[in-house]
Amino acid sequence: MTEDSSKDDDILAFLKTNNVINSDDTYMGVDQDIGILGREGNKRYVYKQADNEFYYIEISECGFGSNGEFYGYKYKADETFYLITVIQCNYNGDAEFVSDVVTEVYGEETRYIVSGTDDNLQLRVAVE
Repeated sequence: MTEDSSKDDDILAFLKTNNVINSDDTYMGVDQDIGILGREGNKRYVYKQADNEFYYIEISECGFGSNGEFYGYKYKADETFYLITVIQCNYNGDAEFVSDVVTEVYGEETRYIVSGTDDNLQLRVAVE
């Protein structure tokens, strides 16, 4: 297991503890690497709800060289934090390529900021 996937596992467990991911939701085994320039360490995880609807959770690592504000979160220079995006989607489990598993997104995105260290993670709703 890589350090990135271990960190994502910690964040996903934290999201379950905070009911962003419901305990009845089923992970579909899809963890798609995403990024503008290819694999950048960001991932998308697909879940199925009890009502057979699907959504994905996108975990994007963020960090900047100077103090600032991002979606209402005031960060410090060189701090690492995570933007979590949750949105409903249509899912094709028979897709040949993982990039084709999510066929459409719909509804309103919900964004969170996860910050802190491994044993002291904090969750905030991101504001625009």
